[in-house]
Amino acid sequence: MKAANEIRKLYPNLTDEELLEAEENLDRYLEHTLRLYERIKNDPVEYARFTKLLAESKARNPDPPASSA
Repeated sequence: MKAANEIRKLYPNLTDEELLEAEENLDRYLEHTLRLYERIKNDPVEYARFTKLLAESKARNPDPPASSA
């Protein structure tokens, strides 16, 4: 329910049906992201590649914008 409230803040004009669909889409996206991370984490070669990419990304952008949360 908290996700629905946050989505409603971002998109106040969504109908209740659209809000439900957005919340379901967010849930599916987060589940997919978690499965992807778990797969990478359990593969030493892919995890090393992942951490290298993260380090390179941080080196290119050391000060990401502050969160508005």
